[in-house]
Amino acid sequence: MHLDIAIAKLIEADHSNNINEKNDLLNSLKKYQYKSTILQTFIALDNIINKNKFECIDDYLKENTLENLPFLVEHLTQNLSSYNSDVGLNINSVYLIDNGKITTQLPSHYKFDRAILSMLNINPISLDKDNLIVPVFSNTIRIFYNIAVIRYQPTTEQINTLLKMKISKFMVNDCYYDNIFDENILRLKTFRT
Repeated sequence: MHLDIAIAKLIEADHSNNINEKNDLLNSLKKYQYKSTILQTFIALDNIINKNKFECIDDYLKENTLENLPFLVEHLTQNLSSYNSDVGLNINSVYLIDNGKITTQLPSHYKFDRAILSMLNINPISLDKDNLIVPVFSNTIRIFYNIAVIRYQPTTEQINTLLKMKISKFMVNDCYYDNIFDENILRLKTFRT
């Protein structure tokens, strides 16, 4: 089976909570020692979700609340950067955090969000894949293909990164804009800090 197809099936099995199929595909991919950013990131996020604990971060968390989410997003983004071994399938799943850094290629935004929930000791199964939490509780922009989904007013660093990435479509409240400097984007409320 071609690597891209196997990884796509793995991600779909994970989204569908088909544990047996997911584990079979994951074991096959590990057995053949495929090297892929998406696969390595999937395994790292899966390990966080399955452990329900993320070592070395507990010292920073006094309370497990959604107020800690921006910190967790930045911390996880930094830790996943070591998996950038290739460009992945495409840029269909990355997050752009408020400091202008982007995550490594993610298997899906949903998987990243589930890992964040697990780090907060919240059952990740409770997450509906159509209602992501990272963009809601942090100033994080969701990027898939050539579209940036924006919830809060972008920071200067985010705008600079979006321009460098040559993102051409910007979605705000289900409306598309062709320019990051559109007044509808610049009038968005700023994220609470």
